[in-house]
Amino acid sequence: MNHGTKTIELPELTANLLRGEGCLIDNLFADLWKHMGMKARLNRIGFPKRSGTSAHELVYCLMIWVWLKVDSIGMWRSH
Repeated sequence: MNHGTKTIELPELTANLLRGEGCLIDNLFADLWKHMGMKARLNRIGFPKRSGTSAHELVYCLMIWVWLKVDSIGMWRSH
């Protein structure tokens, strides 16, 4: 992680919403993902995969990983 980079500040309205009690960013992101039709959009792009998790699920997990501010992507592995 490069600590010398400047972080982007969210607009006040957005920052206040995300700081609110009971706000779960993963639920907000999931609703936005569905509202924007991202699954269909990513499927139309046609990422070639032979097996395993679908491309749209992988992209979703990578995006939500950033918002959850978890240090390791290992949180997604099976136990």
